[in-house]
Amino acid sequence: SGGDDSVSNENAPTIADRDLATFIQHGVVLGICYGAQVLAVKFGGKVAAAAIPEFGEVQVQVTEPFGMYGGGTAGMNHNDEIVMLPTGWHVFASTAHCQYALVGTAGICAVMFHPEVDHSEHGDALLAHVAFTLAGCEPDYTYDLAAYVDQCVAWLQYVVPAGDVELGLSGGADSAVAFALAQRAYRTRLHPTF
Repeated sequence: SGGDDSVSNENAPTIADRDLATFIQHGVVLGICYGAQVLAVKFGGKVAAAAIPEFGEVQVQVTEPFGMYGGGTAGMNHNDEIVMLPTGWHVFASTAHCQYALVGTAGICAVMFHPEVDHSEHGDALLAHVAFTLAGCEPDYTYDLAAYVDQCVAWLQYVVPAGDVELGLSGGADSAVAFALAQRAYRTRLHPTF
């Protein structure tokens, strides 16, 4: 997914060639933002500082059909961009300042914007096309939040079956959820610190 590094930096995070080959062998690889740049470089493309970096909402124009993805408003957040595609890759969508906003080839999809965020129009259609059409996944997942909460509480009780439990609570979403689960699991044994 995204990141604040540049693929051009000497110690920039990347993926090992053998791991990438394994992922492609077993399905479809989706690179988002920084991930798209890593994929482009790994397959012989080029990434450079964007002439006009894009931050916030941008308009994505579909140039070649990509499932039911229809373009529109999307969240963009990048200083670098793909400036040369790897051989055999196709352009599916662009923005006013990013020619290669949605690109790919067999087994690889690279997108410079963020289809996973709420303010990206039709992002769910893009992700559905990758998951259900390109990767062949079945949309048979059911989500039972109550059962998941019970599983989390049971796991917490298993991990710390006795004694007091100290929990640091920042007030953010992650620690607040951890607190709510720990409170159910440990009751009076829990000692949260804000």
